[in-house]
Amino acid sequence: MSASQPLIKERAATLGVFLANGFGIGAWAVEVPRIKESLALSDTALGISLFAFALGAIIAMPLAGQLAPRFGSGRATALLGAAFVVALPLPAFAPNMAVLCIVLLALGAANGALDVSMNGHASSIESQWHAPIMSSFHAAWSAGGLLGAATGAMLQKSGVGVSGGLLIPGVVIAVLFAGAALVALRDVGPSRLLNFGPV
Repeated sequence: MSASQPLIKERAATLGVFLANGFGIGAWAVEVPRIKESLALSDTALGISLFAFALGAIIAMPLAGQLAPRFGSGRATALLGAAFVVALPLPAFAPNMAVLCIVLLALGAANGALDVSMNGHASSIESQWHAPIMSSFHAAWSAGGLLGAATGAMLQKSGVGVSGGLLIPGVVIAVLFAGAALVALRDVGPSRLLNFGPV
């Protein structure tokens, strides 16, 4: 049985979300050495700062599992995508390590929560597609990561500063997220998001 037109649009929009998230992470990754240099961070200080990113994700991911049942996985993904767009450029403007840790905590939280939400939404689409398509979403994320890293490298080669190296990709992913939200992100059935709360 072929998928309905709305479900095809929903899949395309969700592929765009995975692509956008991967693009943002790829762009961020290539800026890490320049942020380290601009703040004169030691390897230890950088490691602590990056741990804040992981800690934000650890804190936010269980909480994100509660959003889809309350708001719907499509709406939750759109909202968390917006949070990711806002948080992505913040590390470029951190004046010191303390502020960097705070903004990386926020970026990690936004990314971790979005990861849970968009995977749950993709799982809902897969359940109605009646075929194993989850790998296509993860492939889109990987492609986005490669494109984001390549874009970041080209921006650096062109002489764009750290702020531009994150703001410009931020604009790109904002357009992708907005397009996905406006075109097709909606609820497509019961979400398979893991429930981290009381049974």
